[in-house]
Amino acid sequence: MVERESAYVQSEALKIEALKRENDEELARCKPALEEAERAVSELNKNDITELKTFKQPPEVVELAIRCVFLYLGYGAKVEWKQALTVIADIKFLERLKTYDTKNIPQKILTGVGALIGTEAFNPNEMAQKSKVAGGLARWCRAIYLYAEAWKIVKPKEQKQRELAEKLAGAEHEVALKRAELDKVKGEIAKMEADYEALARYVQQLTDDKAKYERRLINARKLIDLLGLEGERWQRSVEQMEIDFEKLEGDVFVAAASISYFGPFSGAYREKLVTEWL
Repeated sequence: MVERESAYVQSEALKIEALKRENDEELARCKPALEEAERAVSELNKNDITELKTFKQPPEVVELAIRCVFLYLGYGAKVEWKQALTVIADIKFLERLKTYDTKNIPQKILTGVGALIGTEAFNPNEMAQKSKVAGGLARWCRAIYLYAEAWKIVKPKEQKQRELAEKLAGAEHEVALKRAELDKVKGEIAKMEADYEALARYVQQLTDDKAKYERRLINARKLIDLLGLEGERWQRSVEQMEIDFEKLEGDVFVAAASISYFGPFSGAYREKLVTEWL
């Protein structure tokens, strides 16, 4: 079970990796547009913005660039020049462009911007020849638009990648929990096997001891039987000794008499004497 889920997790990880590579490739293709937007803004400075303040009525190219920028900033396509000057005069105006959220532009704004930059008049290079600031802002507007259009393709894939990653994280967590549980069970099984082996050795030891003590018991019974026979022999020896002890005085008398008187007699006569004495 755990192995199957581990295989599934690995399979999902490969899918996510493939999707990530695809997303990275898509982002790499649209990255130049974002870099172009950053360069367009970074090349502008306060003096360039001050140039705009000198216009009582802006040239057409400047108005076109400002309209496009103001669309991005949410002011709409039609903005009075005096109002525009107030926004442009803000010290953070360029910073707002540098930090613009390029990944969450409403489709309504992109549609409006697309209509503007699609006109023949919206040519950043030609606009830059008439006004540096207009050309820079136009380059920024077009680059942001190209990036946003590319991002619309990447965003759902990135969202899918994020969802898959979250799903994978959950699956990995589940697998980790089950693997930990499996390791715990394996540990318990290993302990039970060790306990079983120890018990088996103990049983074998008891079996060996039983056989040893049975042999000793058999030998003890044999010894008891042998000692019983020996006891009977000792009993007969004691009885014989008691009889011999009763005859001890006579035996000593016969022995002493034999030593004293047998010297000059023959063997036959000696036997005759002993017979008469007894």
